[in-house]
Amino acid sequence: TDGVYFEHAHRLYGMLVGLTAIIFFFAVMRLDRRPWLIAMAGVFILILIVQGTLGGTRVTENSLLLAAVHGVFGQVVFAFAALFGVFMHSRWKKTKRDQENGTGAWLGLWLVVGVLAQIAIGSAYRHYKWPMGIEAAGVNGLLHVHILVAVLVLLLIIITAGWAITHNRDERVIQRGGVILICILTLQILLGILALIAVFRSGEDAAMSPTTVAITTAHQATGGLLLAFSARLCAWLWRRRIPSPQNAASHSAVVPAGR
Repeated sequence: TDGVYFEHAHRLYGMLVGLTAIIFFFAVMRLDRRPWLIAMAGVFILILIVQGTLGGTRVTENSLLLAAVHGVFGQVVFAFAALFGVFMHSRWKKTKRDQENGTGAWLGLWLVVGVLAQIAIGSAYRHYKWPMGIEAAGVNGLLHVHILVAVLVLLLIIITAGWAITHNRDERVIQRGGVILICILTLQILLGILALIAVFRSGEDAAMSPTTVAITTAHQATGGLLLAFSARLCAWLWRRRIPSPQNAASHSAVVPAGR
């Protein structure tokens, strides 16, 4: 059946990701050699093991809760992997520091938290709507919270991306991250509206049409992209905030200890 095929393909791709992570770990050891980055590559392998364990246990226990957790943690793993693209970027070591840019860094952090919360609520709704019934009070409540948090996340993205674009004119990579985030947000809003229409048109029918499956899956995948690029922008903004060793030394020399 299609379900067995997709599950088997999912496991095979999981094995491929794990193998790639191991190769990447040794590549970082060989080519980069920054201790904290090597440690991060090792942690990436560990969280992949946790994700694989969650997925296997979800199948053997037939647990909807584990299915939802597995889905959300998969997005976290993806965002974690996306951070390597920031830390290994040629601009990472050359980024101009700005100790006054703390607002953007905290906006980025809250944005990541907000997007992750939105993904978790959406995952719970996606997994529980058919077993409990789309009209069930709990499921309806999840949908309402999902829409409310979506509005809050939308505002957070506009504010954070706007800050990244307007306050980092000397760092094009950060400005570009803000623009990309706005583009992904626009796509996600469109997919969210289409997913809402498709789900309500399906009603209580557990056998969703291929179109509905495609739209809701695209909405979920774009949520993962949104989390990944939010995490990337957050990392860049925090890099801007943290003073370089040279700046920290000069600051200590200017400001005597104890004052």
